[in-house]
Amino acid sequence: MIANLLLSVLPVLPADPLPQEPAKPAATASNSAGSPFSYTYVQLDFIHGDIDGFSDGPDGFDLLGSYQLQNPNLFVFGGITMLSGDVGAADVDWDTYAIGLGYHTPLAPLTDLVFGGSLLLLDTDTSADGTGWSLEAGVRHNASEQFEVDGTIGVTDFSDTSSNVWLELGAIYKVSPQLGILGTLLTSDDMDTISIGVRYNS
Repeated sequence: MIANLLLSVLPVLPADPLPQEPAKPAATASNSAGSPFSYTYVQLDFIHGDIDGFSDGPDGFDLLGSYQLQNPNLFVFGGITMLSGDVGAADVDWDTYAIGLGYHTPLAPLTDLVFGGSLLLLDTDTSADGTGWSLEAGVRHNASEQFEVDGTIGVTDFSDTSSNVWLELGAIYKVSPQLGILGTLLTSDDMDTISIGVRYNS
Protein backbone atom coordinates (compact mmCIF):
# COMPACT_ATOMS: atom_id res chain seq x y z
CA MET A 1 0.00 0.00 0.00
CA ILE A 2 2.76 2.46 1.04
CA ALA A 3 4.82 1.51 -1.99
CA ASN A 4 1.88 2.19 -4.31
CA LEU A 5 1.33 5.60 -2.67
CA LEU A 6 4.98 6.61 -3.12
CA LEU A 7 4.90 5.59 -6.76
CA SER A 8 1.80 7.72 -7.32
CA VAL A 9 3.42 10.96 -6.03
CA LEU A 10 6.95 10.57 -7.43
CA PRO A 11 7.55 12.37 -10.76
CA VAL A 12 7.83 10.18 -13.77
CA LEU A 13 11.45 10.34 -14.94
CA PRO A 14 12.04 10.47 -18.70
CA ALA A 15 13.73 7.58 -20.36
CA ASP A 16 17.44 8.02 -21.09
CA PRO A 17 17.74 9.84 -24.40
CA LEU A 18 19.40 8.00 -27.20
CA PRO A 19 22.89 9.31 -28.07
CA GLN A 20 22.83 11.59 -31.09
CA GLU A 21 25.51 12.14 -33.66
CA PRO A 22 26.87 15.68 -33.73
CA ALA A 23 25.46 17.75 -36.54
CA LYS A 24 27.71 18.01 -39.54
CA PRO A 25 28.62 21.56 -40.55
CA ALA A 26 26.86 22.77 -43.65
CA ALA A 27 28.94 23.29 -46.74
CA THR A 28 29.94 26.92 -47.22
CA ALA A 29 30.45 28.89 -50.39
CA SER A 30 34.21 29.03 -49.87
CA ASN A 31 34.75 25.42 -48.82
CA SER A 32 32.20 22.96 -50.24
CA ALA A 33 31.59 19.70 -52.05
CA GLY A 34 33.76 17.84 -49.54
CA SER A 35 36.84 19.88 -50.50
CA PRO A 36 39.38 20.77 -47.79
CA PHE A 37 40.31 23.95 -49.70
CA SER A 38 38.83 27.41 -49.97
CA TYR A 39 37.98 28.73 -53.43
CA THR A 40 36.97 32.19 -52.22
CA TYR A 41 40.03 34.35 -51.58
CA VAL A 42 42.08 37.40 -52.55
CA GLN A 43 45.80 37.17 -53.18
CA LEU A 44 48.69 39.61 -53.67
CA ASP A 45 52.04 38.48 -55.12
CA PHE A 46 55.33 40.28 -55.69
CA ILE A 47 57.03 38.92 -58.81
CA HIS A 48 60.61 38.78 -60.09
CA GLY A 49 60.97 37.61 -63.68
CA ASP A 50 63.71 36.64 -66.11
CA ILE A 51 63.30 36.96 -69.89
CA ASP A 52 66.01 36.69 -72.55
CA GLY A 53 66.89 40.17 -73.79
CA PHE A 54 65.93 41.96 -70.57
CA SER A 55 68.82 43.53 -68.68
CA ASP A 56 66.68 43.91 -65.57
CA GLY A 57 63.46 42.13 -64.64
CA PRO A 58 60.70 42.19 -65.51
CA ASP A 59 59.42 42.72 -61.97
CA GLY A 60 56.04 43.67 -60.60
CA PHE A 61 53.02 42.31 -58.81
CA ASP A 62 49.67 40.66 -59.36
CA LEU A 63 46.34 40.99 -57.57
CA LEU A 64 44.18 37.87 -57.91
CA GLY A 65 40.79 36.77 -56.67
CA SER A 66 38.55 33.70 -56.70
CA TYR A 67 34.91 33.17 -55.69
CA GLN A 68 33.08 29.88 -55.08
CA LEU A 69 29.73 29.73 -56.90
CA GLN A 70 26.55 28.11 -55.56
CA ASN A 71 27.39 25.04 -57.61
CA PRO A 72 29.79 23.34 -55.18
CA ASN A 73 32.33 22.49 -57.89
CA LEU A 74 32.47 25.76 -59.83
CA PHE A 75 34.29 29.01 -59.11
CA VAL A 76 35.12 32.20 -60.98
CA PHE A 77 38.53 33.83 -60.85
CA GLY A 78 40.42 36.78 -62.27
CA GLY A 79 43.05 39.38 -61.67
CA ILE A 80 45.62 41.79 -63.00
CA THR A 81 49.36 41.29 -63.44
CA MET A 82 51.58 44.38 -63.82
CA LEU A 83 55.20 43.91 -64.90
CA SER A 84 57.98 46.24 -66.02
CA GLY A 85 61.64 45.79 -66.92
CA ASP A 86 64.58 47.19 -68.87
CA VAL A 87 65.62 46.20 -72.38
CA GLY A 88 68.84 48.10 -72.87
CA ALA A 89 68.00 51.74 -72.10
CA ALA A 90 64.25 51.26 -72.67
CA ASP A 91 61.76 50.68 -69.90
CA VAL A 92 59.12 48.11 -70.90
CA ASP A 93 55.71 47.96 -69.20
CA TRP A 94 52.77 45.66 -69.74
CA ASP A 95 49.60 44.75 -67.86
CA THR A 96 47.59 41.54 -68.25
CA TYR A 97 43.94 41.28 -67.21
CA ALA A 98 42.25 37.88 -66.79
CA ILE A 99 38.79 36.54 -66.00
CA GLY A 100 37.86 32.86 -66.01
CA LEU A 101 35.80 29.93 -64.81
CA GLY A 102 37.18 26.99 -62.83
CA TYR A 103 36.08 23.50 -61.81
CA HIS A 104 37.39 21.46 -58.86
CA THR A 105 36.68 17.93 -57.71
CA PRO A 106 38.19 15.72 -54.97
CA LEU A 107 40.92 13.38 -56.14
CA ALA A 108 41.60 12.07 -52.60
CA PRO A 109 40.56 13.20 -49.09
CA LEU A 110 43.40 15.77 -48.99
CA THR A 111 43.75 16.45 -52.72
CA ASP A 112 41.70 18.37 -55.29
CA LEU A 113 41.93 18.22 -59.07
CA VAL A 114 41.42 21.70 -60.54
CA PHE A 115 40.70 22.89 -64.09
CA GLY A 116 40.38 26.44 -65.40
CA GLY A 117 39.90 28.49 -68.52
CA SER A 118 40.25 32.27 -68.84
CA LEU A 119 40.08 35.16 -71.27
CA LEU A 120 43.04 37.57 -71.33
CA LEU A 121 43.65 41.18 -72.30
CA LEU A 122 47.20 42.50 -72.73
CA ASP A 123 47.96 46.22 -72.45
CA THR A 124 51.54 47.09 -73.38
CA ASP A 125 53.57 50.07 -74.51
CA THR A 126 55.94 48.06 -76.68
CA SER A 127 53.57 46.49 -79.23
CA ALA A 128 49.93 46.32 -80.20
CA ASP A 129 47.56 45.35 -77.40
CA GLY A 130 46.13 41.88 -77.76
CA THR A 131 43.51 39.45 -76.53
CA GLY A 132 44.05 35.79 -75.73
CA TRP A 133 43.06 32.80 -73.66
CA SER A 134 44.54 30.35 -71.18
CA LEU A 135 43.71 26.74 -70.22
CA GLU A 136 45.14 24.99 -67.17
CA ALA A 137 44.93 21.83 -65.07
CA GLY A 138 46.46 21.16 -61.69
CA VAL A 139 46.28 19.66 -58.21
CA ARG A 140 46.06 21.10 -54.69
CA HIS A 141 47.28 18.90 -51.84
CA ASN A 142 47.30 19.37 -48.06
CA ALA A 143 50.67 17.98 -47.02
CA SER A 144 49.84 18.84 -43.39
CA GLU A 145 47.37 20.92 -41.40
CA GLN A 146 49.38 24.08 -42.10
CA PHE A 147 51.16 23.29 -45.36
CA GLU A 148 49.62 23.12 -48.86
CA VAL A 149 51.42 22.36 -52.12
CA ASP A 150 50.11 22.70 -55.65
CA GLY A 151 51.16 22.19 -59.23
CA THR A 152 49.61 23.47 -62.45
CA ILE A 153 50.36 23.05 -66.15
CA GLY A 154 48.78 25.30 -68.74
CA VAL A 155 48.89 26.89 -72.16
CA THR A 156 48.43 30.56 -73.02
CA ASP A 157 47.81 32.02 -76.45
CA PHE A 158 47.55 35.62 -77.64
CA SER A 159 46.22 36.64 -81.03
CA ASP A 160 49.52 38.11 -82.23
CA THR A 161 51.93 35.55 -80.72
CA SER A 162 52.46 31.80 -80.67
CA SER A 163 51.08 29.67 -77.82
CA ASN A 164 53.14 29.40 -74.65
CA VAL A 165 53.22 26.28 -72.40
CA TRP A 166 53.98 26.86 -68.73
CA LEU A 167 54.44 24.95 -65.48
CA GLU A 168 53.81 26.42 -62.03
CA LEU A 169 54.76 24.95 -58.64
CA GLY A 170 53.69 26.55 -55.36
CA ALA A 171 53.45 26.13 -51.61
CA ILE A 172 51.36 27.86 -48.95
CA TYR A 173 52.07 28.10 -45.23
CA LYS A 174 48.77 28.64 -43.39
CA VAL A 175 49.31 31.11 -40.58
CA SER A 176 45.61 30.72 -39.77
CA PRO A 177 42.56 29.26 -41.57
CA GLN A 178 42.11 32.64 -43.25
CA LEU A 179 45.70 33.82 -43.88
CA GLY A 180 48.46 32.10 -45.83
CA ILE A 181 51.97 33.01 -47.00
CA LEU A 182 52.88 31.52 -50.37
CA GLY A 183 55.76 31.11 -52.78
CA THR A 184 55.53 30.20 -56.47
CA LEU A 185 57.92 29.19 -59.23
CA LEU A 186 56.79 29.44 -62.86
CA THR A 187 58.69 28.39 -65.94
CA SER A 188 57.60 28.71 -69.57
CA ASP A 189 58.91 29.01 -73.10
CA ASP A 190 59.05 32.80 -72.76
CA MET A 191 59.69 33.65 -69.11
CA ASP A 192 60.68 32.31 -65.69
CA THR A 193 59.36 33.96 -62.52
CA ILE A 194 59.55 33.59 -58.77
CA SER A 195 56.92 35.20 -56.56
CA ILE A 196 56.15 35.63 -52.87
CA GLY A 197 52.71 36.64 -51.66
CA VAL A 198 49.87 36.51 -49.19
CA ARG A 199 46.39 34.99 -49.55
CA TYR A 200 43.29 35.78 -47.50
CA ASN A 201 40.52 33.17 -47.53
CA SER A 202 36.97 34.41 -46.97
